[in-house]
Amino acid sequence: MVSLNAAEAVAGTDAGPAVLHLVDCSLLVPPAVGPDGRSRYWMLETLRGYGLRQLRQACEEHQAAAALAAHALSTAEQAVAQLARRDQELSAARWLDAEDATVHQALAWALDHDPPGALRLALALAPWWLMRGRWVQGYALLQRAAGPADPATSAWCTAQIWLGQLCGGASDFVSVALGHNSAVVTARKDGPPSPGLVDGPLGQIAARRDRGQLDEAAAEARTALDLARRIGYAAGEARALEKLSEIAMYTGQGEDAVAWAVQARQIPGDRIPAWFARRIDSTLAWALVCNGELDGVPELCDQLLAEARTVGDLSEQADTLFLMGVAALRGGRLAAARARLLESAELAVYGGGYPLRMIDILEQAGYLCAATGRPAEAITLWSARAAQCQAAGLVEPPYETRERERPLAEATRALDAQHFTAARSRAELTRLALQEGII
Repeated sequence: MVSLNAAEAVAGTDAGPAVLHLVDCSLLVPPAVGPDGRSRYWMLETLRGYGLRQLRQACEEHQAAAALAAHALSTAEQAVAQLARRDQELSAARWLDAEDATVHQALAWALDHDPPGALRLALALAPWWLMRGRWVQGYALLQRAAGPADPATSAWCTAQIWLGQLCGGASDFVSVALGHNSAVVTARKDGPPSPGLVDGPLGQIAARRDRGQLDEAAAEARTALDLARRIGYAAGEARALEKLSEIAMYTGQGEDAVAWAVQARQIPGDRIPAWFARRIDSTLAWALVCNGELDGVPELCDQLLAEARTVGDLSEQADTLFLMGVAALRGGRLAAARARLLESAELAVYGGGYPLRMIDILEQAGYLCAATGRPAEAITLWSARAAQCQAAGLVEPPYETRERERPLAEATRALDAQHFTAARSRAELTRLALQEGII
């Protein structure tokens, strides 16, 4: 489906009467309103094929494709600027949803004929890909678009930072993310202070945190925070504070985690992208749960989930549902915990291919089984989780190891040697099923 604006961008400003004439001749389907409220026309595939043959015969196919690509780039860049604003995020996301086929057709052409334009278009689409859980597709397209770019350019560095975020759908996402962000640090290390020198290290910090290098991660996060504040980079400052909160959670310092998250939340929302503002709210909720402060968490999570569902932010939905499951489990509401963890798992597996969230779900599902008298299933899930962590290069946070010691010992004592061995052996099947997206 295509809008009248797109038709005019390709065929000229006088395309309007021609479009209406084609509708009258039943060569175009009368306009239908898309999810963004804009009207678009639709043409049968046979007629589209005929039109393409006519363009080729007139030697105008390249010119038309270039014009469509320019229109798609303008649309995507306008939409992504609006996507960053909370008051315009929903309309911008729906606009990109409606232009899905057009922007990806334009990107496919630009990748072969206009590499600089392809990189600009892929970078414009990256936040939307992330929000919609299209990590695997987005990563592949952006990686291809960034391939011909000069590493000395800011566009290449921005692409590496986004690749470090979109690689979350890969099984070895920790090492992949570290590679992309380290490349930015190397490319920018001799240059002047810049957002890239904040974002690159922060991407490295996430990988170091996941690998258990918590002291190094905390030191780098503080350095990034100082630089972000010095150059007035609000989004970088908020992200550094968020990372410090996460590191404090990993080390079991709940009060510090809350304090860092509160600082991040105090940065004005109009100075950071809307999708990241949600992440800050989510980090605060996580910190409160880790610190045992459950009061107010359900309300905050309800607000986060409602907003994420409204704008269609799949990864944030999966994260929030998981957190709600953890809070319910800690509050003894086992049925609610099971329901939330299942919802989160459905989004993590089928929605966006989100292995990190599924790894955490295995952990909490193990606690749920242990609490409901199923020690064998708990052992299987915890063992599968450990194997998946090893495969992804993840090191378990110390506080998680401490929390699981008692229930793991109780589940082990409840089984004889034969049943314990059988429960452990099922873990590899569970891990493989998870990796293949079966569960």
